[in-house]
Amino acid sequence: MLIRPLFSLFCSMCLGAMVWAQSVPLGSFTDGQSMTIQLQQGPSGLQGSMAIMGMDEQIPMQISQQGSVVVATANLFGEVLQFTLAPSGNNLMVGAGGEQALFQRVGSAPAMPPAAPPAAPPAAPPAAPPAAPPATVPGMTPNSSPPPSSAPQAQISSPPMSPPVQGDAKPSKVSAKLDASFLAEVKERYEGYAFKPLKDWKGGKNEKAEAYVYGHDVEAGWLILYSDKSTDNTAQKYQQWIGAQLASIQEGVSMRLMSSCQSHSQEVVYCDFSGTDQAGTPLRAIAAAKIVKGRLLSVTSFTTKASFNQGHVDRTIALASSARFFTPEPPPKDQTWIEDLGGRKLTYMSSSSSSGYDGSSTSSSTRDSYGFCPNGTFYQTGSDSYSVSAGQGSGSQTGSGSSAMGSGSGRSEGRWTVLKKGNRSILELTYSNGNVAELEISVDEDWKTYLDGTRYFKTGGTYGQSPDCP
Repeated sequence: MLIRPLFSLFCSMCLGAMVWAQSVPLGSFTDGQSMTIQLQQGPSGLQGSMAIMGMDEQIPMQISQQGSVVVATANLFGEVLQFTLAPSGNNLMVGAGGEQALFQRVGSAPAMPPAAPPAAPPAAPPAAPPAAPPATVPGMTPNSSPPPSSAPQAQISSPPMSPPVQGDAKPSKVSAKLDASFLAEVKERYEGYAFKPLKDWKGGKNEKAEAYVYGHDVEAGWLILYSDKSTDNTAQKYQQWIGAQLASIQEGVSMRLMSSCQSHSQEVVYCDFSGTDQAGTPLRAIAAAKIVKGRLLSVTSFTTKASFNQGHVDRTIALASSARFFTPEPPPKDQTWIEDLGGRKLTYMSSSSSSGYDGSSTSSSTRDSYGFCPNGTFYQTGSDSYSVSAGQGSGSQTGSGSSAMGSGSGRSEGRWTVLKKGNRSILELTYSNGNVAELEISVDEDWKTYLDGTRYFKTGGTYGQSPDCP
């Protein structure tokens, strides 16, 4: 999920230069680097979606007419992305924030449907809704600049591109002087780290991924920042971890470490990666980490080989170097969930079975249960079982009638609580061996309970089975 954002993908955007509505062309259009827009005629009008390099699913777009402007709206990581669409010959012109980019048609143009009779012009264009204020995360210092003005801009001056890195046979070299400008420091007081975002790079925290993601209007690629809460990190462990992360970043994307990670300073190391995507497009990435007394903050920059330049190297090092660590504050407890879970159990159950034409069959079942005691202790039990029967038919002449079965179970104990982190409730389990697990706990509109997105059944009290508490 590492791409080149054309128009500030992580900011709520307002319309820039006005584009008079014309017949928007249908088909697929690409910017030639990382984004493809698909437009087609649906039963209720024009429909669209966009595909972004590094993302498995296409992002649906809502197409609407706002006054004299054709507008596409998409939702990415909870942020609203809005831009204008207009024909440019047989291609598509996409505009936002006063900038425009030409998307070239992919393949031949589809057959156009019969033209509909023109609609009566509106009495006046509807007023654009006011821009929403940037989202803030409790416990985090806001760092985003105000949303851009919705007024049309006559001209946008783009920052110059950084010079390209010559070849990738050897690892990158960091410039002697890191030319980087920073914004106000972002402080994660509950996580115990802080860093300074780069000027002109827009984005913020992806709560689900627990990472910060930044993109640029001109420079290709994304910057992804992640902090590990463990205190035993080393440069060698980081090389193994980041190598595994990039090797499995997405099906069809192959990334390899070009050489052993190098030291930039006593506290900062960096690693170079190269590879290809599903289409065979050459890719490049650089990852850097600041490691202080076992604490770690990692920054990864990822883009195509053709777009990779010295700026990617220097920015990644500069952003990682800006990090500092401190003793985290304890996050507030979620008393609502604590009171609700005390004296109750959460249980996950699944089973499956299959049978063959010759009488063979297999079955399996899994049960995982947490018991939460009001005194703050918990226990976790799990069990698995399976059975296999070879059957009696002609398809199983060897070992006819044979069968096998097995089962296993386990139990763990420790202490539990529920913390409030931003707008999420986190079930924290501290096991007796010192290991700590964090699971996001939530309910849907039907009050069904989920742990990290998996449905669990809640029982206890007058409604069912209670935990076995002392």
